Amino acid sequence: MTGVPDTRPCLPGERADRTRESGLGAVVAVDVDAPGRTLRVLLLGAAPDPVPGAECVRIEGPGRAVRAVSVRVEGSPPPTRRATLLVTVDRLGDRSPYTLRLVDPDRPGAPFPGFDPRHSGAEFTFTADCAEEADCAAVADSPVPATPVPALDYLVKDYASFRRLILDRLSLVSPAWADREVPDLGITLVELLAYVGDQLSYRQDAVATEAYLHTARLRTSVRRHLRLVDHRLHEGCNARTWVHLAAEEPAVLRAGTYWFATALPGVRPLVSEAQLRGATTYFERYEPVVAADLVLRPAHNEIRLWTWDGEECRLPAGTTSATLVDPGTGKERELELAPGDVLVLEEVRGPVTGVPGDADPRHRQAVRLTDVEEITDPVRGQRLLRVVWAEEDALAFPLCLATVGGERCCLFEDVSVARGNIVLVDQGSSGTPPLRLTAPTTATGPASCDDLGRPRPRTEAPLRWLPRLDTGPLTRRSPHPDPARTAAAQVRALEGIPARAAEAVADMYRRASAPPTDADLALARTLWGARAVADAGLETARDAAQRRAALTLLRARSAALLARRTARLTRLAARARAGVPLDTDTAAEVAAGWGPVLAAGLDPGDPRVAGPASAALVQDPRAALPQLTLTSAGEHWEVRADLLDSDSDDPHVVVEAEDDGTARLRFGDGQLGRAVTGGQEFLAAVRVGNGPAGIAGSGTVVHVVVSAPTDARVTAVRNPLPATGGTAPEPVADARLFGPTQYRHRLERAVTADDYSALAGEPAGVQRAATDLAWNGSWYEADVAVDALGRVDPPAALLDAVRDRLERGRRIGHDLRVDAPRTVAVEVRLQLCLAPDARRAAVERAVRARLGNGVGGLFHPDRLTFDSDLYPGRLVAEAMAVPGVVAAAVERLGRAEAPLPLVPDDGVLAFGPLEIPAGGADPSGPGAGVLWIDLAGGR
Repeated sequence: MTGVPDTRPCLPGERADRTRESGLGAVVAVDVDAPGRTLRVLLLGAAPDPVPGAECVRIEGPGRAVRAVSVRVEGSPPPTRRATLLVTVDRLGDRSPYTLRLVDPDRPGAPFPGFDPRHSGAEFTFTADCAEEADCAAVADSPVPATPVPALDYLVKDYASFRRLILDRLSLVSPAWADREVPDLGITLVELLAYVGDQLSYRQDAVATEAYLHTARLRTSVRRHLRLVDHRLHEGCNARTWVHLAAEEPAVLRAGTYWFATALPGVRPLVSEAQLRGATTYFERYEPVVAADLVLRPAHNEIRLWTWDGEECRLPAGTTSATLVDPGTGKERELELAPGDVLVLEEVRGPVTGVPGDADPRHRQAVRLTDVEEITDPVRGQRLLRVVWAEEDALAFPLCLATVGGERCCLFEDVSVARGNIVLVDQGSSGTPPLRLTAPTTATGPASCDDLGRPRPRTEAPLRWLPRLDTGPLTRRSPHPDPARTAAAQVRALEGIPARAAEAVADMYRRASAPPTDADLALARTLWGARAVADAGLETARDAAQRRAALTLLRARSAALLARRTARLTRLAARARAGVPLDTDTAAEVAAGWGPVLAAGLDPGDPRVAGPASAALVQDPRAALPQLTLTSAGEHWEVRADLLDSDSDDPHVVVEAEDDGTARLRFGDGQLGRAVTGGQEFLAAVRVGNGPAGIAGSGTVVHVVVSAPTDARVTAVRNPLPATGGTAPEPVADARLFGPTQYRHRLERAVTADDYSALAGEPAGVQRAATDLAWNGSWYEADVAVDALGRVDPPAALLDAVRDRLERGRRIGHDLRVDAPRTVAVEVRLQLCLAPDARRAAVERAVRARLGNGVGGLFHPDRLTFDSDLYPGRLVAEAMAVPGVVAAAVERLGRAEAPLPLVPDDGVLAFGPLEIPAGGADPSGPGAGVLWIDLAGGR
C-alpha cells in the first residue's frame, strides 16, 4: 500500500455511519459542471470550518493537468445536512479518469484535517455522460492473462471412450502408476467415473433429443409437444356392445357381482368365477359400463310386435315408434318398460322363407325408449304397449313384421321381435388386485436466515415422483353417458318444468268436480306452499265450485309464488347449456322445489338423460380416459387428460403411457394440481384390456360370470350386435406427421358465412346448414338455416343444439338466428311418350317414385338441400331411367306461386342461399309442390 490512501466513489453504509459517529468528514462523490468549469464535491456532513482553499484541493490524473482556482460552499446548508463544495478549475480535463482529494497543505500527502483518511477523495471523469461513440471505460493496467483452452475431445460419449480418456490423463499426471489390472482400486475408481460419465452423457443427449418434436423418441415427449398445439395424442379405447340375457324367472343381478365373457367350450350361460379359475381357454372379459343392478324379466326375453292384423306389415326405415304385445293375463301386466330402457329390434326369420337361418343379421338395431304408453286393441282385446324412441335411433332399414311367402304362400308372423333385458358392456378386466404405491421421502433444504438473522423454517423440496404401473394396457373409454348429451337433456327438462307444472294445474282444475287426490294436494303444497294452499281453502273445499275458486286464486298468485324458483331454473339451464351437467344434489334441489314428477329426468344417473342407444357405441379416442381408481387416505384422486385447468389443491392425476403399454402417474406441482407429499401412500385399482382385441362379432359374448351366489336362472346370453369401437393407440409417427397441422383443419370460431355453416353442421342429425350474413342497419345478423336428416322441418331440440354450438363460436357483434330452411314449392309438368307395350299405370307409378318426395325420390328431403338448383335435363334423365319411357319433355318447371314463363329462360331454376326446393306431390293429394305427368302411348 502506498502513502496515498485508496479512494472510492462512495462510502459503504456501515463505514459512513461510523465515520459520522466519529465526527470526521468524507468526500462522497464528485460531479462536473462543464459549462461553468466547476466541480461539485458532495461531503458526508457539514463543510469544514474554515473552508479549504484552492491549495487544499489536489486534482490528479494521467491526462491533462488541472488546477483548482477557488473553493466555496454552495448555499447555507444546516449543520445536519450534507454540504457541497463548489471548486472552480482553470481548465477542463480530458477523457482520462481523475481523482479529487482534500489534502493538508502543510503536510504533503496527508488528508485534510478532520477527514477520514480512506475517504478524503473520490474518482470522477470530465466526460461522465459519454455522449459520443468513443469508449470511455477505464482500461486495466494489468490485463488478466488468457487461460489456456483445455484440449477437449467431443467424441468421448460412452463408457469405453470415457475409460480410455481417464487412463490417458492419469498416464500424464501419474506416470508411476502403471497397474492396469481389474482388481486394482485405481481401475475400479476409473471404471466408476466412466460409468457416471456415460450416464450423464446419455442424459444430456436424451434431453436434447426429446426437446424437439421431430427428434423425440419417447411417447410422453411427443404427447406433450403436440399438446402445445392443442392436439391430443390418443391411447386408443376399448370396444362396446349390447348384451341380451334370457331368464326363466324374475331375478336381479347386483351391481359389481357380474361380468361377461366370450365363448368357452362346455360352459353354461351362467357360470361362477370359481368355475373359471382353472379354465385354460383364452376369453375376453366385458363388464357393464354403468354399475347398476340388472333386473331380469322373462317377459322381456322376446317381445312380439303387434301388426294390427296386417298380413304384410313392416316398419319402414326412419320409424321411431312401435307397438309391443303384452303377454300378461288378467289385470297384471308383464311388460315393465319405462323411458330410458333399451330394446333391440331383431329380425329372427327370413321374410321370404320364414326360416330362422335366413334372417338378415344386419337387421338388428338398439333403441332407447323416450316414451311408453299403455294401450289396448279394442278389436282383439289385446293389451299393448306403444313405445317411442328418439330421432337419432330411427330405424336404418325396413323391419319386416309379418309377410306372406314360402312355397305355400302362407302367412309368416313374428318375423322380427324386440328383446329386453339389455345391458351395455365394454371390454376390460378389473379383477387384478390393487397396487400399493408409496411416495419417497423428500430431503429438506439447507437452513437459512432472514434479513433479521432469524432462522427460516425448513421447507421440503418439490417432489417429482412418477410411479410406474407395470400392468397394462390400461382400459380407456369415453365417458358414458356423454356429458354434453346429459347437459342438453337436462336443459330440455329444466325448460319444460314450468310448462308441465301449468299443465298439471290445468288438469287439476279440469278434474275439480271430484275431490283432489293425495298426489294433487302434494303437488299443490310443493308448488305454492302448505300455507298458501290452506289459505285458499283447497283442502277444505266442499264442492266443485269452491275447489275451482281455490285453484283460480292459487293460479293467480302462482307467478309471484314461483318467481324465485323459475329464476333458479333459468340460471341452471344457462349453466347446463354451457356444457356443464347438473350434479345429483342440484337435481334433488329442483325436485324438492317442483316435485319429483315435474323434475323427472334431471338426475345425471337417470337413463333418460343417457342419450340415444346409437350414440352409446360411438367413442372418441381422444376423449377416452384410463380406468384407474386412485385413493389416498380415503380421498379419491380424479384422472384427468392434463393438469392445465387444475387448481393448486385439486386431487388430479394424469396417466402417461409409453409404447410398450406401461404407464406412469404424473401428479401436480402445487400450482397446477395438488402436489404429493413425501411418504404419501396410494391404492391404485386398475382395469386392464384395451384396443382392437375387444372387437367381436355378434353372438360371441355368451357367458355371464357371477362372483356372488345368485338364484337367477339365465338360459341364454348373447350380443345381438357386434362389439365395435376398439381402437389401437395412435402411432407416434402419424401424430408427429399430422398433429402440428390439425389446428388448420379444425374450425373453432365463426367469422364468415361458411364458418357458421360448418359449425352448424357438426351436431348429430344435421344434413347441411346454410348461412346468410345480413346487414340489419346497425350490425350484421347471421341467419342460419338447418336442413335435418330425413325430414323437412327440423325438431326444436336440433335447432337448440345448433344454436348452442354457434353461441360458443360466433363472432362478437354478430346477432344469431337459427331457423328451419325456407321451403319453396316447385311445380313440374312432364310430357312422357311410352312404348306401345308399356303399362301406363305402372310407368306413371314408377316415374312418381323417382321424382316424388318419398324414399329414393328426387324431392326427398335427404336428396335436395341448399344450393340444389334444378335443371330440366335432370328431370328428363330421371324419367328416361324408367323402363317403358321412350321420350320425355319438361313443359313446366318453376315456383308454384310464380307466373309464366313455364320454363326458365336460362334453363335452370335457381334458389336463394336459405331455400330448399320441395315438390313431387301427387296433384290429388296434399303436399308442397306438384308433379303433373301427361302420358302418350302405352296401353
